[in-house]
Amino acid sequence: MTGLPLASDRPAERERTSARGIASFAVAISSALVVIGLAGIAVATPWYLDGALDRAGSAAILGLPATEVHAVSWSTETELFFGSGAFAQTVTGPAGTAVPFFGSSEAAHLRDVQLLARSLVVLILAGAAVFALAVRRVGGQSWTWRAISRGAAGLAVGVALVGGFFAVAFEPAFTLFHLIFFPGGNWSFDQREARMVQLYPPQFWDELVLVFASLTLGLAILAWSLARRHVRELENP
Repeated sequence: MTGLPLASDRPAERERTSARGIASFAVAISSALVVIGLAGIAVATPWYLDGALDRAGSAAILGLPATEVHAVSWSTETELFFGSGAFAQTVTGPAGTAVPFFGSSEAAHLRDVQLLARSLVVLILAGAAVFALAVRRVGGQSWTWRAISRGAAGLAVGVALVGGFFAVAFEPAFTLFHLIFFPGGNWSFDQREARMVQLYPPQFWDELVLVFASLTLGLAILAWSLARRHVRELENP
């Protein structure tokens, strides 16, 4: 016995290293997705959205009571995640009858948004499952928390870069976003006619993007800080 590693040990060691690298990457990505999900939940609540609609002047633009505007917005958001995709919301017309709120092209665009939103939810839920499994199974190992810190740090850098782009060039950034995720082109509407744009005017999106980016950045920095502290505790008990 020489005590030297056998040649046959090297493939096994490489396999373990490769598996650890894949696991670390998965944990890092899942950590970022969890942070995004938490920030998304915060801005998706009616307590925030109703105020954002009021600050953007949606009710005045539409010529409707604020309570009715809030109800239409909440119904639309609920349908994005849980509804059939008909987007047949109504408001009270001049004669007191219920009239459709969205036009056919607006409803079609919202169905595209629905597909994107539900895909993102599935991705975030998958990330949360991976994150929970990692913390439960290997939460006592420093590499797990190091991966979490890397995922949070990467997200913070990404949000800072993308958020900065939106901050200095909102219109080009908004257009680029739609070109990437809605390549069919069914996303450009006239604010003078499209109630969807009147419900969610540019001022609304300016605030929403800023708040979401700020929350995501803050949560990412917090997650990075907590994970790094946990790494130090595990490595220096």
